[in-house]
Amino acid sequence: MRAVTWRSVMMMSVVMVLGVLCSVAWSQSNETKVGIDKVPAPVKNAILETVGTGRLVDIGQFTENGKIVHYEIEMIVDGQEYDVLFAPDGKVLDKTHEGAAGAQKAQLEEVEFFIEYNASDKDAGVQVFLDGAGWDWIEIYNPAGAMIYRFNTDNAAKNIGITELFFESSEPSFDVLPFAELLKMYPEGEYEFVGQTVKGEKFESKTRFTHMVPAAPLVSPAAHSVVDPQQAVISWQPVTEPRGIKIASYQVIVEREDPLRVLDVKNLAPTATQLHIPADFLEYDTPYTFEVLAREESGNQTITVGFFRTAVKRE
Repeated sequence: MRAVTWRSVMMMSVVMVLGVLCSVAWSQSNETKVGIDKVPAPVKNAILETVGTGRLVDIGQFTENGKIVHYEIEMIVDGQEYDVLFAPDGKVLDKTHEGAAGAQKAQLEEVEFFIEYNASDKDAGVQVFLDGAGWDWIEIYNPAGAMIYRFNTDNAAKNIGITELFFESSEPSFDVLPFAELLKMYPEGEYEFVGQTVKGEKFESKTRFTHMVPAAPLVSPAAHSVVDPQQAVISWQPVTEPRGIKIASYQVIVEREDPLRVLDVKNLAPTATQLHIPADFLEYDTPYTFEVLAREESGNQTITVGFFRTAVKRE
């Protein structure tokens, strides 16, 4: 079950907007830091000429599918920081002024990057939430320096940009993509988010992504139980596995499918073990689906799905 929460609604809206105004790409681009003596002679000469009496900070070699596509240097000249792109033949492709050397760059107001593991459906994926001043484009890099996502606005949207963005990867079953393979696709470590606002200001933020995923909450009522709508309670046992896990909160979602009605209670205390469902939310003789989510301190969450039916009203 995927309940229609505020983030789901936001995600659907963003996807529709992105489909019209923005382009989204999964890139196989990979960056490797190299020394000046490891680049081709034409590139080396062009770099040395460009830096002049300034200071060369580092050189990035970018490849796609094993082929070198360009080099990027960071340099400081007269107290100002610059990024310069070079083609493999040494031609200067782009030069960007990043501001005064040592100046702190703007950051996103909020960055979340986490795993959602569905123990009942036996699937998993990653989810990302970003919030910040209206931005024109943003790129996400994994700990190895490879760009894994890029979002950019286009046409009229470039005038106002995007402030919030939530998206999910697809969630193939473990028969199609074993969980261990998903973890290989998204290694643990620091992920970097770099971009530019519609005003041309650069920003960067970082967040740590972990593989610490909570065990599945053991829940009640048992599947397909019949419950009294006036005294319905969703309960679960505290999640203590794997060893060292620190649960930050629990979440409970209860859904009636037709007509759709959703109760979504977030940020329940890590010591909570039950939630009383308001009697006015439930109707008699009606099937409901519920989820209990255990969320650990780095954001990863595990879902257990349950089902119950309310009792027939006695006249």
